[in-house]
Amino acid sequence: DILHITDDIEEIVSLIELERFTYQKAPHFLACGAAIVGEIEAAYGVTLGEDRCGFVPHGLSDLSGAVKPTPWPGRVNVLFVGRLEDRKGIDTLLAAVPDLVRRHPEVGFTIVGEDSRPMTDGLTHRQRFEASSAWPEVADHVRFLGRVDDDELHGLYAGCDLFVAPSRFESFGLILLEAMMFAKPLVTSDIGGMAEVVSDGENGFLVPPGEVQALGDAIDRLL
Repeated sequence: DILHITDDIEEIVSLIELERFTYQKAPHFLACGAAIVGEIEAAYGVTLGEDRCGFVPHGLSDLSGAVKPTPWPGRVNVLFVGRLEDRKGIDTLLAAVPDLVRRHPEVGFTIVGEDSRPMTDGLTHRQRFEASSAWPEVADHVRFLGRVDDDELHGLYAGCDLFVAPSRFESFGLILLEAMMFAKPLVTSDIGGMAEVVSDGENGFLVPPGEVQALGDAIDRLL
């Protein structure tokens, strides 16, 4: 087993060096934005250079008015879409929920995404939140829908009132464009490619990643 692990490590190191060589020698690169270029340069210790990089941001068609909305009757609906893991900032959002529910009794949080990754205590984010002392107060204001198909997801986008993506990093942030297909206001993190998609105060609000108060205040402002 130790020999197999050693072989695996050597193979991974070789692949990383091959990737670094490619980044150093390739004549041109096509990227979705400057953030992913910066991430590659930092991770591999290389300089890609503006003269070798071309940028083509991702794009999606406008679907506003083309999809039947799936609203949450009686709630001002805040939508989150993504894996329930720290990288996607679900912990930050859930920490902001109790105070927002107290400030806005009409608010509801729709959480869409896989919740199968346990944390260090063995619980998933959903399990930890539902076991917390805050849960009885907010249980009627939070619904976890798990994974959904594209048609259902489009209905949820169309039916929400605002969209929240508090990720700690995204190379682009395609989920922001998915929400913007339905003309939804956004709250997202001021980092990575997300800050290239959202202009603060114009099509959404940018907040520092991982900061519960700042996220809550931005959501409160839209509510």
